[in-house]
Amino acid sequence: RRGVGSHLRVHFELGFHRAMIFLALLLLQVTAGFCASPIDVLVYGSTPSGILAAVSASRHGARVALLSQREHIGGVCTGGLGQTDIGGCADEVIGGIVKEFFLRTAKKYSRPQPRTPWNLEPHVALEVYMEMLNESAVIMLPPDEVQTVSVVVPHAEPPPIESITTVGGASYAAAVFIDASYEGDLMARTPNVDYTFGRESQAEYGESGAGSQNASFAYGIEYMNPYNDSGGLLPLLSPVTPLPRGEADKQIQAYNFRLCVTDNATLRVPWTEPAGYNPDDWELLRRFWLAWPNSTNSHKEAQAAVPSAILGQIPSSTGARKFDMNNCGYNPVHTDMIGGSWGYPNATYEKRRQIWQAHVNYTEGFLWFMSSDASVPASVRTAFREEWGYCGDEFPPGNHPGPPHFPPQLYVREARRLVGGQVLTQNVVVKKAPLGNVSIGMGCYNFDSHCEERYACADSQECPLYSRPYVTLQCGCNVPNPGIYQIPIWVLFPKREQSPNLLVPVCSSASHVAYATIRMEPQFMIIGEAAGVVAALTAKAGGSAVQDVDVDLVAHLLRAEGAILGPSPDAPTYGCQAGTAEKKCLVFPTGHTPTGPDSACNGDCPSMQQREWLALRGHFKPPSATAMTLVSRLSTVLKKSEALSWTLPSTDVQQVGVPGANVSVTLWLEKPPVLFDDKYYLIYCANTNCSTNVSRSMRQDGVHQVT
Repeated sequence: RRGVGSHLRVHFELGFHRAMIFLALLLLQVTAGFCASPIDVLVYGSTPSGILAAVSASRHGARVALLSQREHIGGVCTGGLGQTDIGGCADEVIGGIVKEFFLRTAKKYSRPQPRTPWNLEPHVALEVYMEMLNESAVIMLPPDEVQTVSVVVPHAEPPPIESITTVGGASYAAAVFIDASYEGDLMARTPNVDYTFGRESQAEYGESGAGSQNASFAYGIEYMNPYNDSGGLLPLLSPVTPLPRGEADKQIQAYNFRLCVTDNATLRVPWTEPAGYNPDDWELLRRFWLAWPNSTNSHKEAQAAVPSAILGQIPSSTGARKFDMNNCGYNPVHTDMIGGSWGYPNATYEKRRQIWQAHVNYTEGFLWFMSSDASVPASVRTAFREEWGYCGDEFPPGNHPGPPHFPPQLYVREARRLVGGQVLTQNVVVKKAPLGNVSIGMGCYNFDSHCEERYACADSQECPLYSRPYVTLQCGCNVPNPGIYQIPIWVLFPKREQSPNLLVPVCSSASHVAYATIRMEPQFMIIGEAAGVVAALTAKAGGSAVQDVDVDLVAHLLRAEGAILGPSPDAPTYGCQAGTAEKKCLVFPTGHTPTGPDSACNGDCPSMQQREWLALRGHFKPPSATAMTLVSRLSTVLKKSEALSWTLPSTDVQQVGVPGANVSVTLWLEKPPVLFDDKYYLIYCANTNCSTNVSRSMRQDGVHQVT
């Protein structure tokens, strides 16, 4: 373990290293004064949720210590996930100190940046997190992993946690404990606290999206023989046959690394052949590319996107283009190591390190295969080899255990989940019963569970595409987008009889299906902020249980910080309605989900009269001619509530057609994470008679078209 001194040997030109100075100062604070007074709140896990929980608790008067499991601080938000998963509803659901964090990162730049303020540059996000921790006087404990959790014995039920002991032998006591780790290790080591992992059956909570999904790859698949010449399974295929649909299993959605990549020649660090690389390990991917030229797949073009079809541009301190590279879900093989996550949730720390290394090896092998193998189309192979690479200003060598410029944080999308007195389920999310002050925040992302398994399917009923066994995948929950919903405070709480002083904001009390929507980092941070408030209030009360916290007071304090706990009365609703110069119509405000609650709006918008207009949000790609007057507000900070009261300045009006001709206005709404730049496009009826019909279709490459 490196000491404080090594943190002071820095290159001052990098924000990452400036943040390390903050860490060094905080570690010095620990050695100087940790034992001076007792800790009120101990937060385990320096994830974004854990950081905001610590900051929140401190701002509400608690003395807080943060114990990171590893030297890397900030989880995936400082570890490569720069294209933040906001789900098209950021302004409606993100407030409080969560929004403060995003706004503070945006202020670090003197020039406009992509998707401001939501996208993140890893080392800048780290710098802001460290500033917030330092300003809040949060004590940073030396990084370590929890080994044991001790409860007060004898004690009247339920027994509170008294202290934790780490692998390194340190012991820490506190009044309230927050497990904000991605893995839920403190929670799992607390005696008698119930938790689970994997997928519940449909019968468990009555969820249509629960359990095994069997063959459920949504994007079509060309025939690939899953066997080698000897009849054995190819590498990268699971030997496990999926259970019947809806049955419970312990499969875990895939993990990957969110790579920070660039096509800037100066900043680019080329991908290289990793040690131990064996091209035979990638025979399945080779067969995919050999079949690809003759493919009839509607996503064929996206499958060959370089370096991935899911690529979000992130801010850049230098001006060089930088991107967050995620998996390409259209392909059967991509950066998600499908099946590699199954053993992770309940594994030992040593086994987890082996799984982490296996994901590193897999990712490096994938990148090198795409850069070098003759089966890969020449244009794709050349671009991987000569145009793209790691960002040389992120994750410098010596600051983490992985390869140079490779993100240290594995994207653990799901591990353990608390089973509290109440469990958030698909039905709770979808029904949207008003929660009042029981709400601690909001979400809106779709039910996003990455693929669990890639296998050879020989069941002709489940896999009818071909008459012989072929490669397919089981993925997702296959449930429509829930739209905006509230998050109840009780997702934080273990059962009352099991622990009175433990809060769990990341591995919260949710089913697998519900977790698929609240697992996004903004929601983790929102829940973490609330956990900090609950922890501070409970610690101040002295001896009370977290389950007994005054929810009205929690809601009041969160709202005072600007948190958003429920729909705003002036927020536009989903769907279609008449729009006038005084009452505008916002159509498809979340635009990118074809099966979302707003999809019923297709064709239902009323005719537009003179001076009426409607607004759509998305990338605009105008046709050659149109009779409509198009108003384009090119602002990245325009809120929907502002759009409702905005008057149209004449300078923003552009005539783009011949009045009286037929109307055809088309917007291309790109799939996430290449979202809409928060722009509103206003279609204004300048004539006396304008008929309007809004429809949605999908292009062959998967991009949604609104006409």
